[in-house]
Amino acid sequence: MSTCDKGNIKFTISQNRVNIKQIYQRRDIKYKKSCYTNKIDFTANSRELTDANGKKYGFYRNFFIDFATKIILDRDTKIRFIIYSDDGFSLKIDGKVILKFEKTRPIAKNEKEIFLKKGLHRVSLSYFQGVGLLGVKALYRVRKKRYFIGVNSDNVKFAK
Repeated sequence: MSTCDKGNIKFTISQNRVNIKQIYQRRDIKYKKSCYTNKIDFTANSRELTDANGKKYGFYRNFFIDFATKIILDRDTKIRFIIYSDDGFSLKIDGKVILKFEKTRPIAKNEKEIFLKKGLHRVSLSYFQGVGLLGVKALYRVRKKRYFIGVNSDNVKFAK
């Protein structure tokens, strides 16, 4: 099993044929690569897509990444989602957009706190890189502690 096969988060990198200027623009995909990871932590201020373990993916500009995972809550939970991105993104919980930044920008943070009921929830994050430096990190906070999305905490567990 390669490092690309391990983790609770599936992600697909899609190289676009044309410049990307915003997260919801029509996609014109040249090729794709799918992998799994244990956390959404791709180096900020980099020119090549590189994960926290130093693995390089060979993508530099004009690509989308679509991440998908599930969280299982053992009780009703107030949870804060924190996204650092260079460029834009859209975070959905159970198909509903809860946080987004649609256009290009240098690395910046967006966050939002929501209440989720006990049980299973689908989490998806779509990210795009236009040109220049790149990076995306996704975290959550419960009870004043921060964790990367994909890393289990006391009452938040991740599953494929």
